Amino acid sequence: MIEPGQTGKVKVLANRTTAFSDAVTLRLQQPAPGIQLPEEVTIPANEASIEFNVSIPADMTPRRISLRYQSTGLVGKYEEELNEPVLNIDVVKP
Repeated sequence: MIEPGQTGKVKVLANRTTAFSDAVTLRLQQPAPGIQLPEEVTIPANEASIEFNVSIPADMTPRRISLRYQSTGLVGKYEEELNEPVLNIDVVKP
């Protein structure tokens, strides 16, 4: 949960299968105007998660925002992709 005008940390878990330990790259799509977040983050090989900051504009009304992203990683010599809306951020009243 993040208040308007504030910045919060988001933690993303890799949830890898036991046979996969390489890096996973997330390409985040802009969910709403004014929200500040990185366009791309990478969960390093053998790391379980990564954290990044999300800033909410001061004039945003309280609501739930779904962060959509495309995740890619190499499995053997093939690049695998997965699209899913996983991260939800609740913009709450101050």
